[in-house]
Amino acid sequence: MSAQQRPKSTKAISYVDQVRQALNRFQDAEWLGQSSPLAAPYFLGGQENEQLTAAGRGQALQAAIIAAAAALWPGELPANRELLLAAVNDERAEMGHKGARYLYLLLELRYLRQFFPPHIAPRADNDIAVCDFLTISRASYFNHLKIAQAALGEALLQTVRPTLRLERPLRSSTSLIGREDLITQCLNDLQASRTVALSGPGGVGKTTLAAAVARRWSRQPVFWYTLRPTFNDRLDCLLFSLGYFLHQQGASGLWQQLIADGGRVDNPDLALAQARGDLQQLTPPPLICIDELDVIFPDADLLTTNQLQVHEFIDGLRPVAPLLLLAQQPAPLADAHYTLAGLTVPQTAVFLSNATIAHTANELTQLHAYTGGNPRLLHLCLALARSGLPLGEVSAELPHTPALHALWRRLWQRLAGDEQDLLQQLCVFRSAAPADAWGQADVLARLQQGQLVQQDSLGGMSVLPVIRDLLYHDGQYFPAALREQCHLAAAEIRAMRGEFTAAAYHYHEAGETRAAVQVWFPQRQQEIGRGYGGTALALFEQLSNRHLQRREREALALIQAELYQLHGASEAGLTAVKTVSWSRSSEMAARAALLEGEFLNALGYPYRALERYEEGMTVTAGLLNKLVQFHYQRGVTHIQQRQLDEAWREAQLAQYEAAHLQAIVKEESGAYAEAIALFESALQFAAEAGHDAGLARTHRELSKTWGRMAQLEKALHHGEEASRFFARIGDRLSQEKMNSSIAAHYFQAGRFADAVRVAEPTVAFFEEARIPYWTAVTASTLAEAYYETGKLAAATTTAYKVLRLEETHTQPYAYYTLGLVARAEEDLDAAAAHFQRSQQHAQENGDRYMEAYAWRIWGEVLRAQGEQVEGGAALETAVQLFTTLGMEQEVAATRRLQEKSGD
Repeated sequence: MSAQQRPKSTKAISYVDQVRQALNRFQDAEWLGQSSPLAAPYFLGGQENEQLTAAGRGQALQAAIIAAAAALWPGELPANRELLLAAVNDERAEMGHKGARYLYLLLELRYLRQFFPPHIAPRADNDIAVCDFLTISRASYFNHLKIAQAALGEALLQTVRPTLRLERPLRSSTSLIGREDLITQCLNDLQASRTVALSGPGGVGKTTLAAAVARRWSRQPVFWYTLRPTFNDRLDCLLFSLGYFLHQQGASGLWQQLIADGGRVDNPDLALAQARGDLQQLTPPPLICIDELDVIFPDADLLTTNQLQVHEFIDGLRPVAPLLLLAQQPAPLADAHYTLAGLTVPQTAVFLSNATIAHTANELTQLHAYTGGNPRLLHLCLALARSGLPLGEVSAELPHTPALHALWRRLWQRLAGDEQDLLQQLCVFRSAAPADAWGQADVLARLQQGQLVQQDSLGGMSVLPVIRDLLYHDGQYFPAALREQCHLAAAEIRAMRGEFTAAAYHYHEAGETRAAVQVWFPQRQQEIGRGYGGTALALFEQLSNRHLQRREREALALIQAELYQLHGASEAGLTAVKTVSWSRSSEMAARAALLEGEFLNALGYPYRALERYEEGMTVTAGLLNKLVQFHYQRGVTHIQQRQLDEAWREAQLAQYEAAHLQAIVKEESGAYAEAIALFESALQFAAEAGHDAGLARTHRELSKTWGRMAQLEKALHHGEEASRFFARIGDRLSQEKMNSSIAAHYFQAGRFADAVRVAEPTVAFFEEARIPYWTAVTASTLAEAYYETGKLAAATTTAYKVLRLEETHTQPYAYYTLGLVARAEEDLDAAAAHFQRSQQHAQENGDRYMEAYAWRIWGEVLRAQGEQVEGGAALETAVQLFTTLGMEQEVAATRRLQEKSGD
């Protein structure tokens, strides 16, 4: 690789460094557009950005930075400077110098100047004046500013989301030949909601034809996804891309659930239900194109779990969206299937004429015989002809087989040095590389003309897949040492744009395991939350700690353990934790002890888990003691390097977790009053920390506790609050589980119509998500609510639905409802049989609560049938059970039934 062809910078400039440089030149839009990779369309996204001038791109980055800074501010930004300063001063009085509002003020004073125009003091370039304005030292000012810059960088990634870079149909500079009728047919099929598959050998033009279909699709937008082995062929990768795409279109159910679950995909059926729900919100639904489908369709006996999950997910989308599937082999999911063949001889003549390549009839015949009319082979021959080789010699001098490899070898030898350099650099990228990382536009144009490199509409470019495979594995033209050098450059390109998982992959391929760990470890939670957990596991589980220093060994083990935990692999996680000897007093050691305890508990070793938890607590206590000593010494010397606002929030979160856990312990032991007091304290800590997930959890527990105490109005209030907070954080699954409990509370309160209103959509959700337990639980409530509102047919249908689900816990409730319906219809024999089954199933389940009610109503029916002795015995059994349960009101009610019957 020649020096002039390397990326603009091979120095390891971090992403935060790029943010800092952009901030330092924030007011110079021209410089930003010309010099900052953060202003490139590749990072900012948006098809319109590619057409902007340098100043226009700089202005787009300025707007993105302003939006990211505003996201730091809790809630809406103040209307004016006076309100902003008042809010910051209030925060500083309570939390010190690292609150979010204070960080925003630092960025505002130093760079943004939205509230402080240039003529308003203090001036941005007068550090002393700014320090005086903030009443802090100059050293503290610059330390605080670094924190603000890092926070802005993270906020910029969250608002722009360059790592969730959605694919677009590739642009082609050549016209399609002989495909017009097929394009029309595909469009007609798709508009009729049919799933269309295009198949054919590599290079025949499937992707190009599909891109033409996508460009003509009248119901824009289009979702395009190319499956790549070991890179994005996992369900979590597909879900995050599709979820983000749907979120951009205004349907956010799947996206919010993914964010709420922190990158974890535990229930593919739930994810499918969320995606289908989002697609049904969009009218008309978007076109979904999946390329390289062969990746998930190997031999049936070789299907992995991941491939099967992707296959089933795509199949589940067919009823709600038009799908266009591309593969070399016929896709089994299609309603309409079309096989593409090579160009005919007359079409090949048109191809050459369009390229202004003169040819004889004999040359045309030879070329077609050699290439079979395959457009990819024709383009390679065309590139050879354009390089100066006469067309007659293109096929005459090449061996008969293998055609593609021979063509590529001959073409490589005729490429210019700068073209070879760029191809080598690009072929190490597994997805589109940022075009702005290289300065030779003329080189790129030549490679595009030769159909060797393709460019998308978002500033990305990539080598044609088949060319990438040929070059990447060619030891002669791309030796291992050069390949590692290119991976190292690629790692730096990815890292400076905030693509940390991709950067770690390239560092690993470059032989830099230590750098891979260092670049990913600090960003691991954010990357997992962006859907890269599966991709990261595939990378880091193969890394060895043999040549790492102690700190990197611990970091690698923690990465592996956390990723295994994310994917439910407890045994592998436990093994990863045990691969290193942990430091006695470090945050990583405490985290490792917690993980080891969780793995042991999951594997059925609770007592060993408790031992590891205690060790973790010992380490944590030591760290807290050191932290207290540090703060004490810092206070004594009046060094304001860091303030306590983040520590204060962490303390609030710790207090929340402690209070919440203590409350659960009290609630389980039956000390409901103490539990409620602790839950209320936990609510206060969560509210002060802005911990919405904690508020949702604690409201849920309070609802359950008040329900057990028969305080139904309070149970409903907290249940509705829990549902609201779960909706706020986008956790649809927990929200619907809470709605199931709310429906039960409504039923217990005698508000049967409200129970039906809440339970009906909740049952539909759980059915769509294929969650049988919660479907059965909610449907059993719904069935009895139908009965109470006089909808006997609906009650019967729903009760039988519960029985078909075969969830043991709900069986007695379904039979109980069927008995109620039969009694209402005066079919006492059927009623008695149903109530008897209800009693038997409740007894088998150990559900003494339900068993007592079943005995009582069965006794009533037996008496009505004239079975006085059997009925009396059943009523007496009910009395005994209600007495044992401490349900005195039910004991009295049953006694009255006995007296009414003459007992």
